[in-house]
Amino acid sequence: MASSSEAVALADLTSDELGSRDPIEVSRNACTRAEKLRADLDPRCTAHYLAANRLAWKTVNHASLADAAQRNLAAELYHVSLRGLIESAQQFGQIDPIHGIRLTTDDGEVTIPIVYDGFAWKPEDFNCWIPVDEYQDEHLTHQHRRSGWGVPLVVLRQREQQERFMIPQLPFAATAMLRNLPVDGDRKSDEATPNQVLEVFNPLVHSELAKDDGGETPLAADLSAPIAWLNNNTPHLNYEGFMHPDRLHRSGQLIMLEPYQPGKIPLVFVHGLASDPLTWIGLINELRTADWVNSRYQVWLFGYPTGRPFLRSAADLRRECGEAIASFTKTTADPALHRSVIIGHSMGGLLTKLQVAPSGTSLWKSFAKRPIESLQADPQMHEYLSELFFFEPSPFVERAIFIGTPHGGSPIADEWIGQFASLLVSRSHDFSDEYDAFLARNR
Repeated sequence: MASSSEAVALADLTSDELGSRDPIEVSRNACTRAEKLRADLDPRCTAHYLAANRLAWKTVNHASLADAAQRNLAAELYHVSLRGLIESAQQFGQIDPIHGIRLTTDDGEVTIPIVYDGFAWKPEDFNCWIPVDEYQDEHLTHQHRRSGWGVPLVVLRQREQQERFMIPQLPFAATAMLRNLPVDGDRKSDEATPNQVLEVFNPLVHSELAKDDGGETPLAADLSAPIAWLNNNTPHLNYEGFMHPDRLHRSGQLIMLEPYQPGKIPLVFVHGLASDPLTWIGLINELRTADWVNSRYQVWLFGYPTGRPFLRSAADLRRECGEAIASFTKTTADPALHRSVIIGHSMGGLLTKLQVAPSGTSLWKSFAKRPIESLQADPQMHEYLSELFFFEPSPFVERAIFIGTPHGGSPIADEWIGQFASLLVSRSHDFSDEYDAFLARNR
């Protein structure tokens, strides 16, 4: 079995040396060696995948070495070996997203630098690299993929501690390409460091790959895979949030699918009764294919336990969006933040309506016969009720979109099915004791 340093040296064969051998067979043998080492849990397999990949790349890019059929075989070997390289480097902890892929050989450490192109994410956010495999998701009508060069990835940003406006594991799409760097004339061919760079592209930004001859070729991508991963690896809290609202960690939470991007308008989705933010994944999957959406908007999701009073959830939505925008305007006066669009479905539309309409005194009069100032309440309860019943339109919302929203109320609420559903809901303990005391003093 060849050592890891021998594998790197093998990949440095010149075009003349390759011409005297079958380059496809040499590359395939290197890939076979890599797979055997990986099956034996030997981290040297990554260097052999690298050797196979470099040989395949040389074959593809040197017309004198291969005819069209051979170049097609070499292209297939290139992608197989690149996928294996990424998987094995991930498996054996050889990927440092900031410094590159680090391999230990008999001649020392080999480092392949990583360059990121088109991402709002930082290099330290590329915590887990998952080459896309076959998958199915019944909630996605279409799987938006395109063929081309590169290996499509689902990259996970992982954090142990809860962060504001982010979930612990957040997936996003990427496409990886391993290409040659310009060779320095002073560099000797037997040095351990390969003259290659791993380029990672944002497929929402790039659809074409620049070629060495100045032309372009399609860049492979799978835009649906991260959405399917999110749907299949995130707990669905639709019925839990309806029947047991107090079991959720937060009363209402704004979730961003990407870091804040100045100049992009927030597109805020608010789900309906007995639902959760994952109800939007089908629509988001379709919007991902629209360049005008990707270039102008950033997607935010609002999740809330639908078993709680919707006035409470509307106040949470108002607070979450307000705090998010306030935190971003500390560093930039971004006018796009004050052009936000909120899309509400069903009961989420009622929450949305309360972001664009003033409360006046109508809501309070439907609840109490006396002014709030005349009621007996401690300061905390007074502040709580004031937040729910008295508000102005949110200054950051420019447009509201309603989908299936019962603006005039729903007749189902008074029918047996609505009354039965209400019996299933556990009473929220949000200010429960304080509220009971408040009612006792204000019959």
